[in-house]
Amino acid sequence: MTRLDDLDRRIVAALLRDGRASWRRIAVALDEPERTIARQGTRLLASGAVRICALPSPTNDEGGETTFVRVRCAPGSQRAIAETMADDPRTLWVSVLAGPTEVVGEFAHRHGELAGIVDGLALAGSLEIDARPELRLHRTVSGWAPGILEEHQLDQLGPSEDAALAARDDRSRPDDLTRRLIECLRRNGRARTDDIARELEVSGSTVSRRIEAAVTSSHVLIRAVVDPALLGFPVESVVSVDATPVELDAVGDTLARIPSTRWAMNDGTRVVAQLAHADRADLHRGVRALGAVPGVTRLTISPVISIAKRSTIRYRDGRPEPLPKQ
Repeated sequence: MTRLDDLDRRIVAALLRDGRASWRRIAVALDEPERTIARQGTRLLASGAVRICALPSPTNDEGGETTFVRVRCAPGSQRAIAETMADDPRTLWVSVLAGPTEVVGEFAHRHGELAGIVDGLALAGSLEIDARPELRLHRTVSGWAPGILEEHQLDQLGPSEDAALAARDDRSRPDDLTRRLIECLRRNGRARTDDIARELEVSGSTVSRRIEAAVTSSHVLIRAVVDPALLGFPVESVVSVDATPVELDAVGDTLARIPSTRWAMNDGTRVVAQLAHADRADLHRGVRALGAVPGVTRLTISPVISIAKRSTIRYRDGRPEPLPKQ
């Protein structure tokens, strides 16, 4: 997989902060000609190297919740188990790990469905299933800022998704118009405001206000999906961090501030995060620094050896499925 050039990497980093940012706003933040940004950004999206996905929050509906699931596998069974998990429309992402061999993923589901999910993963080669509630997100994929852009550039693009999630009132639910708007964005995360307005039979200003409100309230999560390797971070791993209960949130917050952390959450007993590094030496430095954080009692690092799903995009043989034909 060929690494993107410098300008492409900066455009993707801008889209990671705001997947719907206009080419004009990105050009201002990057101090580049708008025409150049529009041309290269459009090419990136058309190639499928970066995709903009809109995910409805699992908590939009009463009883919606997310669960982090790990399936320890017998050698040779991990691919079939990963395929089964990735084919489930309730999974947001699925990765295969080594050390030990595991398949891990995130399920967005309704309360009461977890028993069926666990039963469905009792497949040949499945040795142990560990399902934990995601009680707090310290960083999301859209909060990932891998050090490509300066802080002032990110500020020009707006707040991260993490800030909205931290402020969200979980009791709020989207109304019918917002739900229809989110469905439009699910089909095309960068759909034009005018096109959405025509479909919903409302004004463009109403669509703009509704999108801003839906993002701010975290009713919809608009994410740029890209392989970290394209940005120069091919070494992906999942880290499980045990910490003293009183330090657990602080450890998660520390992880969230590290540029290599793509996402981090805790289940009330441990922090789990996915990291992306330039090489193993970089990973080693990061792990040593993390081990020195107050309250950390144990670290387990598991290399990601294959991807079956990223942010609802299905992968086949290590590559995202082709873009649907227009």
